[in-house]
Amino acid sequence: MGHPVQTINEIIQGSKQITPETAIELSQALSTSFEFWTNLEAKYQVHLVVSQKT
Repeated sequence: MGHPVQTINEIIQGSKQITPETAIELSQALSTSFEFWTNLEAKYQVHLVVSQKT
């Protein structure tokens, strides 16, 4: 994908968001849809908000 290993690790650890551009790159590299990655990011962000409220 051309990203530094640190960037990929940050995405995996949840400390870096999956941008639309990264979602497209992930979808191409892993033969998935970019919607999968954008939906995953959106659900994670909602989870963080809900977790903060409880």
